[in-house]
Amino acid sequence: MSYTLPYTIHKAVKDGIETPQEKESLVESIEITVQDFQAQTKKSIKQDIDQSTKTLKLEIEKDLEEKLVTNRVFQSEINSIHKEIKAVRTEIQLEVRNLEHKIESAKKENQLWLKVLAVMITIGFTILNPAFLEVVGRFL
Repeated sequence: MSYTLPYTIHKAVKDGIETPQEKESLVESIEITVQDFQAQTKKSIKQDIDQSTKTLKLEIEKDLEEKLVTNRVFQSEINSIHKEIKAVRTEIQLEVRNLEHKIESAKKENQLWLKVLAVMITIGFTILNPAFLEVVGRFL
């Protein structure tokens, strides 16, 4: 920033201050210059702060948007993994039910075979029993 002294200050400094009016004029000119300088400085500082604020705000918004996009991507990945897990869980449950059904069927079949074998053994022991053969022989 470059400031120039007002003409009245320049004239007063050049010619020397001789009267009280000139002194008062010089003081007023200096005060006006200082006030202008302060106002311009405040304006410049405010502009710098505003610009910095806007820049920071844009950077923060950009960063937040990137994080939001990343979070959405992660969330969609997590959701797809949850869907896959549910599908696999359903498949496993169906497979377990099928195996349980097969086991129950095999148990029933084995029980039936055991009953058949028990009957066959009973009949076999009965038919091959010498006492039974003796009784049957008497009737024939």
